[in-house]
Amino acid sequence: CLEVANLTPANDNTRPPHAILGSTVPAYARGASVFITLEDDEGEVHRRTTSLDPNRTRRQGPCYVITASSLDNFDPTLVSMEGRVAKLTELAKRELPKLLDDVAEEAGCPVRLLVLDPAGDFINGDENDAAPVKLLMRRLRTLSAQFGATTILLGHVPKAGKRGQQTMRGSSAWMANARFAYSLQPKSGERAKSGAANDNTLASKGKAGAPRLIEGCLTKANHAGAPIDQTTVFRRDERGRLVRAA
Repeated sequence: CLEVANLTPANDNTRPPHAILGSTVPAYARGASVFITLEDDEGEVHRRTTSLDPNRTRRQGPCYVITASSLDNFDPTLVSMEGRVAKLTELAKRELPKLLDDVAEEAGCPVRLLVLDPAGDFINGDENDAAPVKLLMRRLRTLSAQFGATTILLGHVPKAGKRGQQTMRGSSAWMANARFAYSLQPKSGERAKSGAANDNTLASKGKAGAPRLIEGCLTKANHAGAPIDQTTVFRRDERGRLVRAA
């Protein structure tokens, strides 16, 4: 969100301050960003953004973080179940589009990124049920097309499953209706120990002294040439910042 909202990067040859696993955001994808979190409070959001952006360059860009826990009587439900029928709420049909319109008007630029965290909590129903998940995903695809924005859903991966091929927990409709999926999971076993020894400066220590190595992998992509190889990243500090290995 910080990097998408960075409308005036120094130049194409300079590593951005909020580089995303070593990558950059192209000019056409920059604009306002909206992050709606149902888990983190204002204090946690402040700590994380300060860790990512100690020089407060975010104040120069339209990065909007909405903490639902600080809003009185706010119901984040986008899809509700009436019996066995999934239906869009007023938030999904009218209020969320109005929010994006208002953000674009205030920022003076289009909204290019919408992040919802965690995805399952925007459904008043079972996230294992394909019906509400499909309806939510269809609505988000429509909004993405309408505003020219990318929508990112954050969710947990199941505890079981083949490493490097993890999907989001719940119905398979989460993955089936997404254009791409990226999985992050702890690196385990002796590979983690030997990998940490190669770069002690990047691997931070956990409570038991174990390095925090994370494996990241693009597990689905609807475009040719997508980088689906597995990558190891380091959880660099107590804020959870991930840095790609050189």
